[in-house]
Amino acid sequence: MIRVKNFNASQDFVDFIRVECGKLEDVLCLKEQNVSIYIFGKVDDLCDFSPEYCEVFRSGQSTIVSKSLKEYLLFLVQENWEARGRKLWKGMLAESLCFTLIENVKKEKFRNRLDFLMFKIKRFVKVHSILADLNLYDYSKPILEDMIEWRIANIRDFNRAMILRNETGAMMFLSYIYPAIIALPYARKGCEDARKKISILIKYTPKILRDKVAEMLSTRLSLEDVIVKLADFVDNAYFVAL
Repeated sequence: MIRVKNFNASQDFVDFIRVECGKLEDVLCLKEQNVSIYIFGKVDDLCDFSPEYCEVFRSGQSTIVSKSLKEYLLFLVQENWEARGRKLWKGMLAESLCFTLIENVKKEKFRNRLDFLMFKIKRFVKVHSILADLNLYDYSKPILEDMIEWRIANIRDFNRAMILRNETGAMMFLSYIYPAIIALPYARKGCEDARKKISILIKYTPKILRDKVAEMLSTRLSLEDVIVKLADFVDNAYFVAL
């Protein structure tokens, strides 16, 4: 069951979340889950509630999903959602709710920023695998389009950074191909539009990396194998023999 609690957000935004949760609760089979959504109007509205989360939201984060002893808690900040654009809201909510369906992971110590980014990629692949299995590509499509459009618009900066053989280069490489990785579960289910989006990102990848990226994103590999090959590729391409 999903409960929505309003902390100074607009009624229009709260109504949107309630209506969409009603739809997704059935589709995602969440009636047996114990989920509370706390909606804040602005980041400042959250500060007294959780100073730690307040700082995270100040960096632009739109949603935080946490697990207490008895329930999942979703924290949403309306002004950060509005900054992303309304066309992305359905997909953002679907992603957030899917995190309540994958195994809860204890806080880990990450060696570096790259280690943390790989962890996030693995989690989002699981989220989008759920959405793909339920044929919910229409929820994710606007998010993918937005991410790809931004990357293509900034392709020169990405390309310059991706060929640096250091942590910065590796981070930029993973950030660049991230939309292609989360499009994979849909492509595996036969979604032609998802395949086209993967092809677009491969097309704009620097030549020195393009063939290897195309091989990793091949439909011949399982999602688990893609993640393993991706981690190995990053280690070999960016950190070996430096």
